[in-house]
Amino acid sequence: MRLLLGLLILCWSLCSCLEWPGDPQLTWVSIPAGTFQMGCVPQDEACYSDESPRHSVTVSAFKMTETEITQHQYYAVTGERPSYFSDCGGDCPVEQVNWNEAKAFCEEVGGRLPTEAEWEYAARTGTTTIYYCGDEASCLNSIICQNIDSTCPVGQKTANDFGLYDMLGNVWEWGEDCWHSTHDSAPGTSGVWADGDCSTRVLRGGWNNYDFRYVRASSRSRNFPDSTAYYYGFRCARANGDTSDRNAGADEDITDVDNTDRETMTFWTDSTSGLTWQNPPDENTMNWQEAMDYCTGLSLENSGWRLPTITELRSLIRGCKAIETDGSCNINVEDCLASSCRDSACDGCSNGDDSAAGCYWLSNLEGACSWYWSSSPLDNDEYRAWVVDFSGGVSHLGKVDSAIYVRCVR
Repeated sequence: MRLLLGLLILCWSLCSCLEWPGDPQLTWVSIPAGTFQMGCVPQDEACYSDESPRHSVTVSAFKMTETEITQHQYYAVTGERPSYFSDCGGDCPVEQVNWNEAKAFCEEVGGRLPTEAEWEYAARTGTTTIYYCGDEASCLNSIICQNIDSTCPVGQKTANDFGLYDMLGNVWEWGEDCWHSTHDSAPGTSGVWADGDCSTRVLRGGWNNYDFRYVRASSRSRNFPDSTAYYYGFRCARANGDTSDRNAGADEDITDVDNTDRETMTFWTDSTSGLTWQNPPDENTMNWQEAMDYCTGLSLENSGWRLPTITELRSLIRGCKAIETDGSCNINVEDCLASSCRDSACDGCSNGDDSAAGCYWLSNLEGACSWYWSSSPLDNDEYRAWVVDFSGGVSHLGKVDSAIYVRCVR
């Protein structure tokens, strides 16, 4: 009997090792920088007071795990199986994990918990609807698991436009931020909001309880850092370009395209920033609202397109000095002349004639070197957007009805 028991234990142990390999195989998805409106959207009548006021947040580029951390991934790093729904399997989200444990896991794999602003930005992907799939709850059928008796395997539903799965439903996801009862005085950037009630931490995304009010993109919750529940899970984030983790698995970095094919390109990716840029639509100009609608409606190589920020636009232009080796072309990017902006780098630069030198598009990106709309809105009804004027290298106010060039980014 003892021998039989020993064999059974050995068999169970071997099976466990096969079922739970040691590599968590995390997939990191690049999330581009951008600006969005965080909080309750005007058409949402189900909002709680903690989702207001709606406010503008500028988000730096970062990376996020493609799915919620799974039971398999959590065990591979920690050797623990805390989940209530263990029978769901290794591909189901780990739950019954508190904030401290979630934070420790993310740090162990070279990441961190996402901030609340990062989480909502990544969930919305540029949408301004109640759910990121639309305003009607019926759209949730395609993006969330609706099994009240258990969690569901991750990645089974449709991903959002950033390529992230299960951002709504399955389990509530821990965030780094301390709790605030409203968005009053919320920062305008995507860093951690660390003051406030740090005895409780933020949770986002909702779970499978059939109450659609809790799976809205702006819905928020909180609990104590040592609290666990069978509907508390998490995913990790990290800085864009950070590859320091020892268990990164398959990384989803976007790579630069071959510039020799530029005549047939309709978009180009900057491998440094991870941003993908669309070449302008036949050099056409349009007003600000038309530009906003054009970019958000663009389906070129998937969706998720938007108007760029000022900083993003300015990062595209380069002065001749950046590629000169003899030092004879001392042109600062701030002094670029529109008339001398070239799509080939610095023809005539070496002759020392500043007026002939000028600037060029980064990696020969096509398009006029002129004014371009950016996404930054203002409170004034007449002047509601900034434009970047490459002829002077500075930003200006632009009237909403002006005809300005547009270049989309994602």
